Amino acid sequence: MVVRWKRRKRSFTRGWANQFGSGESYGAWKAKKAGDSLDVVLVQSVRVGSSIRQKFVCHLASISEKDTSEREVLMRDEFWQKVTSKLATLSLGDPERRTIEAAIDKVVPRPTDEQVAQRTAEWEAMMKPLRAMFPKKQTRRRRRRSAENRETGNQN
Repeated sequence: MVVRWKRRKRSFTRGWANQFGSGESYGAWKAKKAGDSLDVVLVQSVRVGSSIRQKFVCHLASISEKDTSEREVLMRDEFWQKVTSKLATLSLGDPERRTIEAAIDKVVPRPTDEQVAQRTAEWEAMMKPLRAMFPKKQTRRRRRRSAENRETGNQN
């Protein structure tokens, strides 16, 4: 099996669709995300007649190109968790799996456990004052009717 990278433009639209006219208040508001998305795909070479074709095996994961940098440890960790879980579902031998992981590691380096722990601690330190400023809303629990109320149909 071979690792293939697909690059696609990332963009999305928010707001109203331009249904009611071309005026400013009715026009669609578009926001584009910068950069491309990188998708890692496993393909297998198959001979068809006299030519060799690549057959799609599975999509492993995708990551934004800007998230492949060294400082984006948590995004790379999430990417590698997805890759690892997908590879676990495939029936691959250990040498083949290591070859695939090494090919992916060239493009998206796998973060070490120390890097992940350090970045998680930094994130929690940053979020602690924000959580204190904006506490969680207390939700009311619904009263549950007892078994005898359900049987009799009482709504107490």
